[in-house]
Amino acid sequence: NKEFDYVTSSAVLEHVGSDTEQKRFLKKAGDIATKGLFITTPNRFHFIEFHTKLLFIHWFPKKIHRFILRKIGLNFWEKESNLNLLSYKSFYKMARETLGQEFDVVIKKVYFLFVPSNLILIATRKNIRN
Repeated sequence: NKEFDYVTSSAVLEHVGSDTEQKRFLKKAGDIATKGLFITTPNRFHFIEFHTKLLFIHWFPKKIHRFILRKIGLNFWEKESNLNLLSYKSFYKMARETLGQEFDVVIKKVYFLFVPSNLILIATRKNIRN
């Protein structure tokens, strides 16, 4: 535990599996960080889904989104273990619940074509002692 000052992860969280697996990933990152976390993930509600290059279908409920991906032959991306997108709200809630009171949590947005395309979790450990 607390082996690194900062833990950073770019566009990995959406590939670790279910919400439970994503929470486990965040918890482990928080456990090993003495000062903070920087974790990025695509925004589920950008109009382009950057893995499949498809427009809008990822806005459907996840079961329907996965059904469409399977029907058009994108079997790899239809599996939750390979792609589980988060929205701003779900990412913030997951980070707050997982990291608890030990961290101050902020989610920043990165914009592409005037719409948030990526989300950046900046979590700073409270009461850092040098």
